[in-house]
Amino acid sequence: MRDKVKLIEEALISLIKEPLIEKVLPNYDPGKYTICILGHSRTISKRKISKSQYIFWLAEENKYNLSLAINNNFDYDKNNTPSWGRFDGGYEKLFAEDKNKLWGFNQNKNKMSITNAMGVEIYNGTLKDFVAKAHGTKDSVWTAGEIYQEIAPEYFGKGYWILHVQEKNGFCFQATIDTVDKKFDPRKLTYNFLDMNGLPLVNILYYDGIKLDRDKIENLYEQDSVNLGLHCSVHYNEANET
Repeated sequence: MRDKVKLIEEALISLIKEPLIEKVLPNYDPGKYTICILGHSRTISKRKISKSQYIFWLAEENKYNLSLAINNNFDYDKNNTPSWGRFDGGYEKLFAEDKNKLWGFNQNKNKMSITNAMGVEIYNGTLKDFVAKAHGTKDSVWTAGEIYQEIAPEYFGKGYWILHVQEKNGFCFQATIDTVDKKFDPRKLTYNFLDMNGLPLVNILYYDGIKLDRDKIENLYEQDSVNLGLHCSVHYNEANET
């Protein structure tokens, strides 16, 4: 009996001393792989406004109507809005330029699936977990993600600003990777993200250093998404121009 106990103890000790080999995601056969992202996304729009507009919409009695005004659901005349407080057009005109808009999805919570050309799903989880499983804990997960821009009024540059944040839930992004004659390597999937007050929002995906373009799925995002709400606010930044 003692010999048996001793053998068990020795076996346990050897397991403790033996280094564990961490399993990471393997490389997959060459071909096409489709990445689909579902869940929460945010469209963040900002632009400069006049000092008078800032003063008017900062006032307690006006700030709750700001989002209505930006989305053309506010009657300036009926609410006796002075000309210096009005906006010339709604959201589409105010934020017409792409440089005024940013978009991203939550890397920690959004569901991500990857399927091959045969429709076989090789991964289903979050982008955060995918990176951890691809690189392993011994390799820094930060090798896959790089900050693109910090989203906070203090980083906007000097002046008066309006910030518009629209949140949606549903279809976010879909792209297809064709590795041709090379294997699909999970470690080559990288991304840029926006830092919105500590919330990482992925806005660009890459494979092997090449930006992934959205698959052309007509109106899918608009059809299969639900508005969760929006937030609109005005800000003043004393910082030097950036």
